[in-house]
Amino acid sequence: MSMDEQPPTLRRTPLHDCHLRLGAKMGEFAGWELPLSYAGILSEVGAVRTEVGVFDVSHLAQVLVSGRDATANLDHLLTNRVADLKTGRSAYSPLCNENGGVVDDLLAYRFGEQEWRCLVNASRAETDLGWMKRHAHGEVSFALQWEAAIAVQGPLARTLASGALADLAALLPRNGFMQVELEGVEVVLACTGYTGEDGFEILAPAAAAAGLWTALTDAGGVPCGLAARDVCRLEAALPLYGHELTEDRSPMECGLAWAVKLNKADFVGKAALQHLAESGNRRRLVGLATPDRAVPRAGYEVVRNGAVVGKVTSGTFSPTLGKGIALAYVEHPAPAVGEQMEIRIRQGLHAATVVPLPFYRSESM
Repeated sequence: MSMDEQPPTLRRTPLHDCHLRLGAKMGEFAGWELPLSYAGILSEVGAVRTEVGVFDVSHLAQVLVSGRDATANLDHLLTNRVADLKTGRSAYSPLCNENGGVVDDLLAYRFGEQEWRCLVNASRAETDLGWMKRHAHGEVSFALQWEAAIAVQGPLARTLASGALADLAALLPRNGFMQVELEGVEVVLACTGYTGEDGFEILAPAAAAAGLWTALTDAGGVPCGLAARDVCRLEAALPLYGHELTEDRSPMECGLAWAVKLNKADFVGKAALQHLAESGNRRRLVGLATPDRAVPRAGYEVVRNGAVVGKVTSGTFSPTLGKGIALAYVEHPAPAVGEQMEIRIRQGLHAATVVPLPFYRSESM
């Protein structure tokens, strides 16, 4: 970049001013200026695990899918079976390329017989839209939009707010959603999340965002940033695009075989994924835990009997568990739970044990 060039302007969510008033530490993520933390990661993760945390996730994009052949198209694009979903239900699914690699992972919400919204990663929104359009057939349209989105996560999430919101949230089954009116504004209330805790997400017009955020935080919701969200999703062993999921890694390798329905009609990537299922994967995603506060990070080498056999994709210190945790792709033969490995942290080797996933499982789920 030359001296005359200006850095690209970061996008801001409708809640940007709310974050500044709360003294949030702001940072860049996927082209957006977002809150990284408020009071600190430890207290924010603690709030999500014991009470309730509130996150601004308005950077997540929505791909609207509609038209006479919308459902058939979406079922052909996604590895999971979505055509059987009832209106008011959602499903998680990878979106794969012809080689079985993951283009993105998303949540598909069914609003009607031929009306869908897909909640996709901010960094992949334009890629997803182009991919869907290139593989479209028949009468279907795809459109990209952003709205305000607030995630309410924690064991007390459903009882956070009194009145209409609490009454409605209590009715929602996991992965269910409904269109409702709150404070005179139509919103989508969805029982989904990315922390491993019970809770819901609110998709709302931008003009309603500040009022909803204030109501939730005034009722006791603890404002939480992206740093705490990342720790929570890692404790729950939920994959992150660009780390565990990439275009050269398959859902089979990272433990998402449950979201690949090989017994449904043909879909993009089916042949490659069928081959992987029959022949086996050349690597597998495993969970590693350190016995101390040593913190593994993405890119660190995993060592087995003196040989490098893989790399960490995500790692952190877990406040909930009091130890370092990591997800790592390891070459075959896959290590068994309890097997001792090592992680090269800076210049030294630190002991690590293969542990079951998820690292943390909530009692509220």
